[in-house]
Amino acid sequence: MNYIDPLHEIQSSIIETLAENKNLSVKKLHLHLTQNLKLKISSQNLYRTVSMLIKEKVISKEDKKLILNQEWIYHFLKVADAIKINYSSQESVLDGLPKNEGETAEFFSDSLMSLDLIWINILFRLIELTESKDWHVYNSHPWYAIGTIETEKRFFERLVLRGVNVSMLYGNNYFLDKYGEKLINLSGFKTKIEVNTMFPKEGYALWVCEKYLVEVIFPKEVSKHFAHFFQNISSMSQFDLKMFSELFKMKERCSLKVELNSKKADRYRKGIVKFLESEC
Repeated sequence: MNYIDPLHEIQSSIIETLAENKNLSVKKLHLHLTQNLKLKISSQNLYRTVSMLIKEKVISKEDKKLILNQEWIYHFLKVADAIKINYSSQESVLDGLPKNEGETAEFFSDSLMSLDLIWINILFRLIELTESKDWHVYNSHPWYAIGTIETEKRFFERLVLRGVNVSMLYGNNYFLDKYGEKLINLSGFKTKIEVNTMFPKEGYALWVCEKYLVEVIFPKEVSKHFAHFFQNISSMSQFDLKMFSELFKMKERCSLKVELNSKKADRYRKGIVKFLESEC
């Protein structure tokens, strides 16, 4: 199957648009992306991306109109059928995750960036394993909203499309915390800052997904570097986004723990909800 990055906002948006609207000109495609989907993309960048997708045989151009390539569609549907068989059963979704009350499972990687792929995969699997889709999250800081904004925005869009409502609590009130909290504006995704919680102030992320807990404790060195940014930046003119984003690639042993614990999940959920429901 030809290469396509499913997390690349522009590539995915082009494919999804052409799946819903056949025979668009590049000009009409650009109007749809910028006006309907509110994407920021220049005509030059769009032409470059379209050319790449044509070269990769993902889309075709016929009489100046764009359509999905029939060969790519065939491969896509073939892969989709294989995914349904091998990944959609309850047994396959549960594979590697705790199955009984009180059990835990742990996953490891060599950086936060590589851990993020595991993290996202687990959260999407938990959609299939939870009845309640009201999920509650605590992050010490909005690291990902700031450092990986396009990927993070698309991730939350996908969660919301799957029926998940995310309530996010941030645990610090520095300049970058207030900046990062406002970066993602989505129906079904709400945020709040609260500095007096029961959770760690640095290097800690927790997702409460019904009876499941997904917990990440950042490596000390990575957490220390992130904390330096948040504690010392007071204006965007001081902020180096490239250097900040490089911290996700920093080589350190990273781990993620998934726990099936109804009582603990309920306690942690209440520890988040009481601040989200209080007056600002």
